[in-house]
Amino acid sequence: CALPILVNNAAIFVFGDILNKAIPFLLLPVLTRYLSTEDYGIIAIFNVLVAVTAVFTGINVHGAINVNYFKMKKKQLKEYIGNCLIILKISTIILLLIGYILYPMLIEKMNISFFWFFLSIIVASLQFLTLINLNLWIVEESPKKYSIYQVLQTLCLASLSLIFVVGLGMNYEGRLLSIVLGTALFSFISIGFIVKR
Repeated sequence: CALPILVNNAAIFVFGDILNKAIPFLLLPVLTRYLSTEDYGIIAIFNVLVAVTAVFTGINVHGAINVNYFKMKKKQLKEYIGNCLIILKISTIILLLIGYILYPMLIEKMNISFFWFFLSIIVASLQFLTLINLNLWIVEESPKKYSIYQVLQTLCLASLSLIFVVGLGMNYEGRLLSIVLGTALFSFISIGFIVKR
């Protein structure tokens, strides 16, 4: 009896993932008309900074939630997730301080302002909140919520990009601003879901 449910859940996850990846792909031809090679270079640097920073933000303790979900009682899990958020806060502050110290040395190798460098750390931190929420949906076997959430977040980022880049002509700043605002919005929504649990 569990096999059909497993297959159904897997199918929803796969379909949601395909749809989630298709949206940026469809957006690409539009953005290439409005963004220069230099713009794409700055966007790529920002995305790399977010990816690198994300490794240290929260020290990836969100991954351990999947394991502890089945080992802990509800009250223990609540305390554990609370501790994860404290670790996130402390690690983000430490990364911001390190970033502030290292930025003068890194500026020679990166063509990105301190403002966006600073925000790349904030984005990595905010993504951590969404990852906690998504991980909880995985262990709760809620593929519909997981997929809908991810697709809505991607649609939000794509829509903001169109508004800022195409509508307002903000170039790379419009794309980066859409990433920051979209990530912030959905991280706050994630906090709402986490608190509700």
